[in-house]
Amino acid sequence: MLADKLKSAGSDLASAASRLSTEVKEASGINFNSFSIPSIGFEPAVVGTVCSLPEGKVSTPIEGNNGVYLAKVTSFTTSTDADLKGEKNRIAQTLGYRAGSQVFESLKKVSEVVDKRAKFY
Repeated sequence: MLADKLKSAGSDLASAASRLSTEVKEASGINFNSFSIPSIGFEPAVVGTVCSLPEGKVSTPIEGNNGVYLAKVTSFTTSTDADLKGEKNRIAQTLGYRAGSQVFESLKKVSEVVDKRAKFY
């Protein structure tokens, strides 16, 4: 219902906020690694949408955990301190750990093993 109201409220943040009796808030420093948004909280859908928006364009209504939001990117800042090599190693290590357990689960499923230990313990 709120998403429909935001769609019909217009494409300008200030006019949409005035029509819906709310206010426009600014959050700076949002990037794909952001865990939460200040004054909003944990909103992964909003963070993902903001990271993919072009500068100056207002998003479509984003249904988040705590509400429905409109977002607009006002400026981009590029960072050169990203440790991509460390991130690649971390992801490779995580996938390595998962590979063993996924192979075991696949073999269990193919051989149709039924685990009935819960009946005895």
